[in-house]
Amino acid sequence: MKQLFKLSSSWFPIWLISLLMLVMVFVYLPIFKGAKQNMSDVPLIVVNEDKGKVGDAILLNLIEKQNGNSFKWEVDKSRKQAFTDIRNNKAYGALIIPSDYSKNLGRVHDTLISGLTNDKPADLEILLNEGIGQTASMIASNTLQTVALTASKGISSQLKNELLQKGMKVAPENASLLENPVQVVSKNVLRLPVNLNKGMTPFVMALISSITGMLGANMIHGYLLRSNGILKKRGSALSESEVLTSEIILASF
Repeated sequence: MKQLFKLSSSWFPIWLISLLMLVMVFVYLPIFKGAKQNMSDVPLIVVNEDKGKVGDAILLNLIEKQNGNSFKWEVDKSRKQAFTDIRNNKAYGALIIPSDYSKNLGRVHDTLISGLTNDKPADLEILLNEGIGQTASMIASNTLQTVALTASKGISSQLKNELLQKGMKVAPENASLLENPVQVVSKNVLRLPVNLNKGMTPFVMALISSITGMLGANMIHGYLLRSNGILKKRGSALSESEVLTSEIILASF
């Protein structure tokens, strides 16, 4: 049996199957690992379409507090342009300040001051590029949400101070509106399936192992019979049980 293991042809299927499995794994992984997770290479976008002046405060706060080394920030002229940039993978996401943002916040202010009820918060929209990978998408979403929530908290604080100075109490029905005068609406631009690429790695790795295992078993069997034929010509052929034992030993690798 030692003579059989000394033949290079006996070990050839082991090396070949190992190489094949590595090739299959390295072909598979780049497809499912997602986009490059470097958050400084591709920007986040802010679009200020607000016809009033309140939207400018978000941009000012962004410049003063949010613009660091982790992200690049760009200002687009329109929602349509931001949408196009995201679809072309030129941006991870965008914060859209709609044209009626100041107007709607003014309505919220009047509702709270007058004691009226059944009003709704002003909207800020977040557009996300969900095709950039789970980690990058989550970080981009959290960052844009932080900018929007910071704006909401700032406006809430101003409204509370005004009510306090006037000695007014907010109606119970408006408590939620006072705490959250701005609501954030998120939208995935590419409309990819929610569970895309999630949970597939264990299945595919098991499939790759099964395929290479079956190929390996057949190749080992064929090459050992060939090697045993060489030994037979030398007058030192192995028995069937010895060949089977050799197959089991090589298969364990």
